[in-house]
Parts: sequence; C-alpha cells; structure tokens
Amino acid sequence: MKLLLVSNLYPTPTEPTRGIFVHQLARRLACLAELTVVCPLPWFPDWALPGAARWRHFSGVPAEYTVDGIRVASPKYPLLPKVSENLHASLMQATLAPAIARLHDKHRFDVMNTQWLYPDGVASARIARRLRIPLVLTALGSDVNVFSAEPRKWSQVMASTRIAAAVTTVSQALAERLAAAGVPREKLVAILNGADHERFRVRDRGACRRELGLPEDGKAIVFVGRLVEIKGVDRLVDAAARLAVTRAGFTVYLVGDGPLREPLLADIRARGLDSRVKWMGSRPHEQVATWMGAADVFCLPSLNEGCPNVVLEALFSGRPVVASRVGGIPEMVSEANGLLPPGGDAEALAAALAQALDRTWDAQALRRGVMHLTWEAAAAGYHRVFASASRPFAS
Repeated sequence: MKLLLVSNLYPTPTEPTRGIFVHQLARRLACLAELTVVCPLPWFPDWALPGAARWRHFSGVPAEYTVDGIRVASPKYPLLPKVSENLHASLMQATLAPAIARLHDKHRFDVMNTQWLYPDGVASARIARRLRIPLVLTALGSDVNVFSAEPRKWSQVMASTRIAAAVTTVSQALAERLAAAGVPREKLVAILNGADHERFRVRDRGACRRELGLPEDGKAIVFVGRLVEIKGVDRLVDAAARLAVTRAGFTVYLVGDGPLREPLLADIRARGLDSRVKWMGSRPHEQVATWMGAADVFCLPSLNEGCPNVVLEALFSGRPVVASRVGGIPEMVSEANGLLPPGGDAEALAAALAQALDRTWDAQALRRGVMHLTWEAAAAGYHRVFASASRPFAS
C-alpha cells in the first residue's frame, strides 16, 4: 500500500515535540505501508501582525527534513493570523495541491490520510477529489470540540466528510459527536491512540527522581501538556491550594509550556504556592517517561479532550491517573486505574488527588490493563481502514 499522510501536527526541526503522537503513529504505519508524510505549515512576512510572533518559527522549517528516518515534505502557504482564518483551508489548498500532485505523479498513492479536520482535512478532501485519491479523515479532538461551534469552518468540515471514504476518530466519544452532526455511522471508525510500550514502562521512582534532580521524599503529582486554557491547568493550581490546607508533603510539577505560562506563574506566586507547584518547562518526549516514573499520580484536568496520549503513557508507566471525565478519557481510565472528577471542578479535583495519593496502586497491574493500546495496535487498525478505503475513487 502506498500511503500519503498529511498533517500540520508533525514534529519539525524548530518544534520537535509538535504533533509527536502523529509521528508515533507514522513510525508504525511505515512498517505496514510505503509512507509519504506532508506537513503543510503557514508562512507570513516579518511585518505581519505583532500577535503572530509565536507562529513565525514555521517559516524557518525547511521544505524537506527527516524525523527518525521518515522524510517529511513541508510546503508553506501564506496566512495572516485571525484576518484570514476562515480562508485557512483555501490558502493551504493553493500550496498543498501542486505539492501533492507532484508526489502523486511519483508514487501513485493508494490512499490519503489527513490527521486534523480543519484546515488540513478540508484542503485535502478537495485535492483528493480532484486527483481521485481515496481519502480517510482523522478527527483528533479540538478539530471537533472547538470547530463544531464555528459555523463557517464546520460547514467546510462536513463537506469534506462527504468526500471521504471513511472518518476515523481517536475516541468513541468523538465518533458519537460526528454521528450526531450528520456523518454516516458506516463511515465512522474509532481507533484509540497508543503509547510506546518500550519507552513508557514501570521504573524505579527514586531513580527517576534522582535523574531529574527532584527530592526523593514526598508525593509528586505530575502534569504534562501545553499550558493552554483547554488543559485546565488553572484548576490544578486551584486544587493544589485546596489540598495544601489539609495535607503537607506533596508537590505538583507542571511539565510543558504555552501562552498561559506567565498568568499561571503569577497566580502560583500570589497564592504562596511556590513550594507546592513548580513549573519545569517543556521537556523532550524521551524525558517525559522519566517524569512519569517520578510521579505518584499523573493529573490531566482538561476541559475537553480527544484521546490524550499522556494518559496512556502514565498508565504504561504504572502510574494512576486523575483526569477530567471528558472526551475519550473515560474510555481509558476507570476506578481500576484512576479517578475521574468532573472537568472544571477544582474542589472535586482536589478530593480526587487526595484519594489517589492515599490509595495503594499496583504498578504492574496498571500497565497490564492498557497493554492492548499500543501504537502497533493503532497502526494495524488504521491499516485495515486504509485497505478498505483504497478502492477506485467514487465521485
């Protein structure tokens, strides 16, 4: 099978952890198919809007680069953030179309898979229809949870699902949302994400803490993710303040970065939580396994989610999870391996963290419970969908 994978969510030389989960899937798909990866990224000049500074690094990404032996083509398309947002798919398509056409002339793809519905999926659907390449769209989370509330974008997304031979989702919850929106159920296939079961394994907690330079005593609550509103990190800070009233000997470690870093740090200082909540910055993916090993509890207080890999990575590491009961998280977490407080409820989050810290957990049992959710299993599921979709294109 000759497979084309398209997604702006892919690691780059300037942002090596971007879309790392898509790359993890791609690595396994490369064992099952002849894989080509295209990562379209926006470009705009230095005089663009001042607020666009955080996007400018995209222009420094080479037109071609390699990640773990996988060659990635990265065509750039013009974009003015906020100004041209509703034209995003059309602007991407203008540059992506000739790039894919050239690659298709060379490889003659059997199927195209696009990971992220807007703008990638919309642009790819138009291109796939013109080139008559069977298309499988993949919904990841916010591309449904956020864009479904934006009518101009969502109408384009729904049009792309009509072109697609199949639509995969990373959770059953996302599949149900798309079915409710009008996507035929026979097109929908839920395939949960996986985790690297070799990298994320049960490790000695003390050894991990020594490696990271952390105190070996006390309880550690670890968060890993982007510091953005949807991740609910402000609720975790609030929960830490509540927890500190009734107990000592715990520390919350925030591993990640993002636009809410400064407001969160200011809140931590204002609450006098500097010794309780520590920001550790963004860390490479290979070090995340050590952070999981150092934890007593992993916490993900998101307000919305698809199928967050960090939850599986924690469980593969033998660490219990306290995470919001949102999106696909309940499909991975139960009372056997964690606790699920309501999203956005800091008081309930604090109570769940206290309960998780006091409970005795069997690390090997936590790992065994998710061993069926590997990236190899996910790739095999995608390959079955691709094989079914790669028939002569039907208009």
